[in-house]
Amino acid sequence: MVERVDTEKANRIVEIEELLNNQQAEILQLARAEIDRLNQKAANLKIGVLQEAQARVAVDTSEITARAARLGPLSTVNQSTGTTTIKTEVSAATTTKDAGSSATAKRESSGRTSGATTSTETKTKTVENITTPIA
Repeated sequence: MVERVDTEKANRIVEIEELLNNQQAEILQLARAEIDRLNQKAANLKIGVLQEAQARVAVDTSEITARAARLGPLSTVNQSTGTTTIKTEVSAATTTKDAGSSATAKRESSGRTSGATTSTETKTKTVENITTPIA
């Protein structure tokens, strides 16, 4: 009788294990299906966002192209009447000897010969306007 009870309990445990395994498999299958559905939904949303962005870029590109077409002739007109200004700054330094003969004679007689010099700097500015048509 004990053996029969043990056999029945063992059979019942096997049935319960099979039922548990089947339920786990079903749960996993449902979870995989839900994950696949969510991944597909996310992919569709990404494709929609990408298509909207491409449409916006196409519109922006068309607007920029139209603006460039309108600006093209205007910028050519402005460029054809350009004026070029060239500024040149020239600087020259001249040195002159002190012509005081009495000071020179005193220095020479004392044995010291140092020539005193005076520097003069001249600055000249030249501005040229050159108008060149740009083709």
